[in-house]
This record gives sequence, C-alpha cells and structure tokens, in this order.
Amino acid sequence: MLFIKENIERLEDENEENMTVGFEVAFPTLMNIANKLGIDVPNDFPGLRRIHARRDLRLTKIPWDILHKVPTALLYSLEGMQGLDWQKLLKLQSVDGSFLFSPASTAFALQQTKDENCLKYLAHHVKKFNGGGKIA
Repeated sequence: MLFIKENIERLEDENEENMTVGFEVAFPTLMNIANKLGIDVPNDFPGLRRIHARRDLRLTKIPWDILHKVPTALLYSLEGMQGLDWQKLLKLQSVDGSFLFSPASTAFALQQTKDENCLKYLAHHVKKFNGGGKIA
C-alpha cells in the first residue's frame, strides 16, 4: 500500500497507452475492495477520477447481457467487475480453461467458481513459465 500511496498521483500524468490491458476496469474495483476491507487507500484525486470515467465509458460500450453471451474484450478484465453471472461466463471459457488467455481473469474466475479448467490453465501457465507467468 505504501507504493500506491506514494505513487498514485503519478496516474494523473501517465500515458494511457502505457497502462496494462483493462487497467481502467480492474484498478477502480480493486481500490473499492481495499476500502471495503478497511485498507486506507487514496480514493479522491484527479487521476483516479479520470480512470473511473474511462471505466464507465468502456462498460457502457458493451451491454451487460452481451458480456455474458459472446466473448468480448471485457473477459480480459473480469477481476475488475462485480455481479457477474458465472454460469453464463463459464460457457465463454477458452478450450484451454482460460478467459482470453488472461491469468488474472482466469484466477478471478477460479476464485469465484472453483472451476477445475481454470485451475488446470493456471497450473500449466505457472509450470510453463517456471513458477512465474507472462502478462499482456
């Protein structure tokens, strides 16, 4: 948390092209979860408001029912969304057990569903990269 507190204002000047895929979806949600857990995180500064605006815009581009019916780019950022219908989303899972080959989304899906295919994908991913993994 010290890193976030010391660097969060730098988001104001950060080039959006340098942010990881789905950052604008995942980061605000993870900050909200931290707040709900009683972790003191900064939650009101211009950079975060800009990220929230980008998140809201992105989420309005893909209707909620479509998210659960066909694969969309939002499957790459599942850890940033709440209130998902996992029974429907599991039908969009890739053959290898992942969600758009995203270890983070797949790990979140495993946490929410205990799905064996998610676990197999993650175990294979960790083994393939000698205990680590790759990110996009």
